[in-house]
Amino acid sequence: MADLTLLQAAANRLKELGADAACLHQTYKVTCCYASFSQSRSILKTTDSTELSAVVQLGRRQGKVSRVCAEEADAVKLADAAFAAAQEAAEGMSLPLQPIEPQAHTRGCLTPDAALMQQRYTDFLQDTAEAYPSICIRVGDLSHIREAHTFLDLDGNCASDTFGYYRFGASYSAVGKERSTAFMGSDLRMNDLSKPLFSYGSLTEQLELTEKLLLPQADHKPEENVILFPPQSLTLLFYMLTESQLSDSPMQNKTSRWSKSFGQQVASPALTVRNAPLSEGILGEPMLNDLGRPVQNSTILDHGVLVGTALSPRVAQELSLPEGCGDYFCYEIEAGETPLAELLGGIRSGLLVGRLSGGQPTVAGEISYVAKGSYLIEDGKITKPCEGVVISGNLIDALQQVDGISAERHCNGSCSFPYLKISKLKLS
Repeated sequence: MADLTLLQAAANRLKELGADAACLHQTYKVTCCYASFSQSRSILKTTDSTELSAVVQLGRRQGKVSRVCAEEADAVKLADAAFAAAQEAAEGMSLPLQPIEPQAHTRGCLTPDAALMQQRYTDFLQDTAEAYPSICIRVGDLSHIREAHTFLDLDGNCASDTFGYYRFGASYSAVGKERSTAFMGSDLRMNDLSKPLFSYGSLTEQLELTEKLLLPQADHKPEENVILFPPQSLTLLFYMLTESQLSDSPMQNKTSRWSKSFGQQVASPALTVRNAPLSEGILGEPMLNDLGRPVQNSTILDHGVLVGTALSPRVAQELSLPEGCGDYFCYEIEAGETPLAELLGGIRSGLLVGRLSGGQPTVAGEISYVAKGSYLIEDGKITKPCEGVVISGNLIDALQQVDGISAERHCNGSCSFPYLKISKLKLS
């Protein structure tokens, strides 16, 4: 049962001040972390923190304050600050608060197995050293994270959401006799540690490709503008796309190319994209948002038709469009029917992208990224490292003709993506 002491202290203070309504949200997070640094020393450390937020309704004004709280006096000060923020806020800039629906969710692994964590992490270092001798793990950690989210309104309605998961992160490079590669990285989330870390996501594939970066560099760029985007390079691309086209500012100001395209075909019929915090395999995301309301999966592109947004509830209501998933960063793209080997086999001269370095797409959809950790594809095979190639063009136009989507799809516990083949962007 959640400890409501801090929330009740804040609620009592807001009642004294005369608030019309409030949503009080407490996040209690415990992290048990086993980490290594430069493979030379390791530590096991447990940390915890409690953060409180208060959203206060006062007439048609609304204010929000968040901070770390340890004592009831901290919660009272938080309530005072949130009430003052509501007094100073502009009228009608937020949706009125709704009563919290009493509910409780518990899922995932709530208790870490510290001994197994150490074993899995040690095995990972040993397995990497044996299978990929050129790889140096610069920084790595295997953590167990447990989050408890508790919500309370001024009428005493309470909701809670408690979940736990394991998270693995590593930064590594390949080291040769004459040079080292740039840093690469992996981030995975898991429900349990029933399998070796090599079994999750596309970790082994990324390590293998990083080691290949030590091969002699290609002395030319691909002859054709054909790009194969692997799962790890798509996360940033689609996050930036939805932020630049479907978030509050571009949709309100109608600067987005998609601002008047809702319900229309804007991308290839092969492309279905979702923000999916509730999908199987997606871990570490609350089932209730910061106002205690249940979250839902949100389809953004349905076979290329624009059906969803990344809008906040208030702006979605203002524009009469569906709201998005807020700050949730858990995209998935529906797999295709073409095996990866067949996608590769159809490329005479192209580029496999390791990761992208660059800024956000413009509101018109224009992009310019440097392809890092990338490789030539020649006659259907991944061959030499190819650094410094610039990917440019209009991403929105390029997505209207996707040349292939792999049947294979990798889930890292946060996002789930296949391979995407596109030939409508420029390589230079």
